[in-house]
Amino acid sequence: MGKIYLIRHGETEANKTFQFQGHIDNPLNSKGLCQAAALGQHYENIVLDEIYSSSMQRARQTAAPLAEAHGLTVQPLDELKEVCFGEWEGLSYDEIKTKWSDQLELFFKQPAQCRMPGGESFDDVALRVRSVCEDLFKNNSDKNIAIVSHGGVIRVQL
Repeated sequence: MGKIYLIRHGETEANKTFQFQGHIDNPLNSKGLCQAAALGQHYENIVLDEIYSSSMQRARQTAAPLAEAHGLTVQPLDELKEVCFGEWEGLSYDEIKTKWSDQLELFFKQPAQCRMPGGESFDDVALRVRSVCEDLFKNNSDKNIAIVSHGGVIRVQL
């Protein structure tokens, strides 16, 4: 039986400044690039047969050193993209709290019940991610696979 490694992307400037980035396709910052390099080194003695990632730049950049260390190609999948935060994307926690305080409270207390304005709910994301992950797990049950994606996607997978 194979193993599945769920890996969150490295740091971006939006992570550093506590902005909701969702589908904004931000690259890794210098710290994130160092984290990605360290990931590749950490996994160099762990057998990996396949590497999948979100199609977003920050996930692909995180997966690249891992793939290089194993002589593999990163296989990007749109279904592994982060939660779409809609109108919250690019805004800080404080900016969101000012305009959508009730929804933000629901987001933290009962995230499955919250749909961000113009965005997805975690139930939407779970449906999107479930089908692709079921296929990946079924078709790779005897392989060790790494999935590089996002905090929201990993939460719904778990």
